[in-house]
Amino acid sequence: MCSTALYRIRRATRSPWLRVAAFYGAGVAAALATALGAPLIPIEIARSIGADAVDQILSVLATSMLPVATCSLSIMVQAYGGATSNVTPRAVTLLMEDTRTQNAVASFIGAFVYSVVGLIALKTHLYGDQGRVILFGFTLVVFASAVLTLVRWIDTLAHLGRVGETVDAIEEAACASIRGRAEAPYLGGLP
Repeated sequence: MCSTALYRIRRATRSPWLRVAAFYGAGVAAALATALGAPLIPIEIARSIGADAVDQILSVLATSMLPVATCSLSIMVQAYGGATSNVTPRAVTLLMEDTRTQNAVASFIGAFVYSVVGLIALKTHLYGDQGRVILFGFTLVVFASAVLTLVRWIDTLAHLGRVGETVDAIEEAACASIRGRAEAPYLGGLP
């Protein structure tokens, strides 16, 4: 029973939608948590950050992250199609479970959602002067994270869907399965 539950949890955590949902939720939570932390910021510091600075950075994030995420998804689909035709259709499952790819797309979508929610809250004056300071800090972190993810994503794209990389992933999965079988030859039963 326990191993079945663990297996299902492991399978669920490898699903692309779960990572996207987690980054989406984190983006919304970060944008809205800014309003709660606003009273903690001294008013003198709050007046030093203008609304235009945060607004422009959020606009850049909003206008750039959605096309990046869309382009990344189309590259993923092409890589899956290449693996299907060049290696084996079963390899697509292994490629779809690649956490680097899932994290990249999920972080791009999360940054987009964060920026849109931040812009909406900023335009509706939810934050005030003090909230803008926190929003500015969060925005800089999200921006730096998006740039870092983009750089790592470029490296991942150099290998995504290549025959050699796909064969290596198949070999690794097969070896792990054989090792697991060798470690439990009776599958938990008595000989």
